[in-house]
Amino acid sequence: MRVAILHYHLKPGGVTRVIENTVRELLNVGVETLVFCSEQPDEKAYPFDNVRIIPGLAYGDTFTEENADRLKSDLEDACLNEWGSLPDLWHVHNHSLAKNLELPAVVSQWAQEGQKLLLQIHDFAEDGRPENYKALLVTLAGKDLNKLNQILYPVGDHVSYAFINGRDRSFFTQAGIDEERCHLLANPVWLEIDEEAQLNDPSIEGKRLFLYPTRSIRRKNMGELLLWSAAAEEDVVFGSTMAPANPTALPIYENWVRLADRLDLPVRFGFGEQHRFDALLNSSYALITTSIAEGFGLAYLEPYLIGSQLVGRDLPDITTDFSETGIRLDGLYPRLDVPIAWVGKERLQKSVHDSLFRYYQRYRQPFKKSMTEEALDSIIQGDTVDFGYLDETMQASIVERVSKSPSLRLDFTPEKLDCFLSDREVDSNREAIKKHFNPQAYGERLLSIYRGLVESNVSQTDFLNATTFLNCFLDPRRFNLLRT
Repeated sequence: MRVAILHYHLKPGGVTRVIENTVRELLNVGVETLVFCSEQPDEKAYPFDNVRIIPGLAYGDTFTEENADRLKSDLEDACLNEWGSLPDLWHVHNHSLAKNLELPAVVSQWAQEGQKLLLQIHDFAEDGRPENYKALLVTLAGKDLNKLNQILYPVGDHVSYAFINGRDRSFFTQAGIDEERCHLLANPVWLEIDEEAQLNDPSIEGKRLFLYPTRSIRRKNMGELLLWSAAAEEDVVFGSTMAPANPTALPIYENWVRLADRLDLPVRFGFGEQHRFDALLNSSYALITTSIAEGFGLAYLEPYLIGSQLVGRDLPDITTDFSETGIRLDGLYPRLDVPIAWVGKERLQKSVHDSLFRYYQRYRQPFKKSMTEEALDSIIQGDTVDFGYLDETMQASIVERVSKSPSLRLDFTPEKLDCFLSDREVDSNREAIKKHFNPQAYGERLLSIYRGLVESNVSQTDFLNATTFLNCFLDPRRFNLLRT
């Protein structure tokens, strides 16, 4: 079997790690692979020599038919030069994210020509990325929604999709793709650390360190981390590991840093940039997550591989996949409710209405006033509101209020971060993760998908109604002010 794997780049990160594992596992079973990207990868990020550079795969915000045809020819010619034939299948990562507007057109053409395709999507333009969706609709499709619907998501017996969580898979099946063409392909999980690494930082000696191993972008909900720090007992310190890499995300992050400094909160920012990551993990009392949106959810699994505890916010859309394999996540809460009087109900209603209206406008979708009530019904429960749904301004005002009176944590639900698993339960989680999410299991699952595709018949190509799929993500009950 010969497989061509496509991604825009092989820079350090989640998708590169998945591709590396894919190639390693396929090599073990004799599958030949070529990996295409736009620039030479860092050897530390990607160690294999099967890479072919196709500059047309680079990020870009323009589209021409000529460039799409050239990209298609360049990819096909590289396979012909290597193998003397086109691949048995094309395995394409994130083709519809609008990072490159020629790639969806190429994928569409391959589908219509009867090429076997596995489209693995980790991130969606429809999921909190309205500018990406605008590029698809306006630049790729010339503002013609019908044209976009005939490009973006091909459907046929020779086309399959792979998703990293059950939510995304269910959205595709709800939008009309047969379940047998939609595969759940959870990322492989492993974590190796130096167990001897020690943290030498006098400022946290004698403290219980709650470590948030994350890049502090907006959806990571840093305000909630600060809220817990404002309500913390004296022997507790919180640490987040990395600042945002994207300059556009820095202003919000820097506002949180300034607020923590002004209120003298026990929070250390950029902790992973000051100390070895292994040492931080070994010295942590528990790991914490306050994220309000994830793709795969690696942060819910890695703590247990090193025998640590995990506390913080649950995302059932993501964690249900883990719970179904026997992994217990009892230390997580689905909501962090605080009195709505702390922000003002009318203020919240106006903010949600205005933001939701703008959000639908940015996606060029019709808005109904009833959508505001649907969103508020999800955010508000009785006289309380879920803190994680508030914008930064509202969150900061609550953090400041609690920092002046930490006993106000008694008004939280839950009141504290203290739901821990037993050692036996942590061990059980570790074994379940190793069983269900190990690299070999990933390779076996992927190979099964490949074989089914290669043996499939070529059918007429149809296309998913992209608007139907978009509306799954735009459901007002999913709306969050931190994702606007």
